[in-house]
Amino acid sequence: KMLMTMLSMQLFNLPILVILPLYFGVSFEWVFVYYLFIGVFGLIWYQWIRFVRQIIRKRGRINQLELQNIWNKREELLSRIQIIIPVNIS
Repeated sequence: KMLMTMLSMQLFNLPILVILPLYFGVSFEWVFVYYLFIGVFGLIWYQWIRFVRQIIRKRGRINQLELQNIWNKREELLSRIQIIIPVNIS
């Protein structure tokens, strides 16, 4: 999957080899170096996205645990209040 993505990125950017030097005056050597490293840039981007998603997932789990602890404390306090003052709180 990742190899196909890298190949498609290079095919998609193939016109850059012609357009940038011709129309924008960028040196062909720089464009060629860019073209050679497109796959590396794609791999770095892929790893970065995976890292960010992993952090978001971990943060979500932590938030759920914190909410569960708060909810349990609420239930405990409500039961203690019910013992002292019989009120219907839900």
